[in-house]
Amino acid sequence: MSKWLTPKNSTIAFGVFTMISLLHPALKGFLLVEMSLVAMFTIILLHECGHLLFGKWADYEFIFLIIGPFSIEKTEHGISINENNNWLLFGGVISMIPKMADMQQIRKQHMLFTAGGPITSLVLALFAFSISFFTESELWFYFSLGNVIIFLVTVMPLKLGMDTDGRVILQLLQGGQQAEKLLQAITFSNELLSKKSPLEWNQAYLQIAKSTT
Repeated sequence: MSKWLTPKNSTIAFGVFTMISLLHPALKGFLLVEMSLVAMFTIILLHECGHLLFGKWADYEFIFLIIGPFSIEKTEHGISINENNNWLLFGGVISMIPKMADMQQIRKQHMLFTAGGPITSLVLALFAFSISFFTESELWFYFSLGNVIIFLVTVMPLKLGMDTDGRVILQLLQGGQQAEKLLQAITFSNELLSKKSPLEWNQAYLQIAKSTT
């Protein structure tokens, strides 16, 4: 892939083309498509923020949020905003990890964290639809429709490259080997995503990792 075809450069080009479309009558037909993409970007961002809010409620630790060309990361010096160069993560992804190694507690916390995105999308869909119903606003109706689409796509138990929110929640509810593997991966990620060297890793996490081999 060309080094120029990055999320950042593509977003800048998209913004420039949108501004030209606003000023040039011959290109105004593209505005509907452009505004739809901006609206969908906003809807996905709000979905990921739902994960963030529910993750904080579950007492998870924030690691990073990637949306479009932006990567918001927690560092030793606070929050850092960097460029996202990975197209696979352009659609939005958030990482939060537990602060403890209690598997049963993590199971409850992760279900809450995972459900945060779909719940937020559903609430926003109902809110926007209510406004569109009383104001007859097409803008709010399409905003509601976008949230419904994101809710349905993420709540269905599918594997789309990554497990959807619905699939993760279903695995945790059903229990069994798949749920155990998921919980072990979540638990051990606490150390893998930390800035510590392997010698400094929490021994409780290491014991969990050893028990799976």
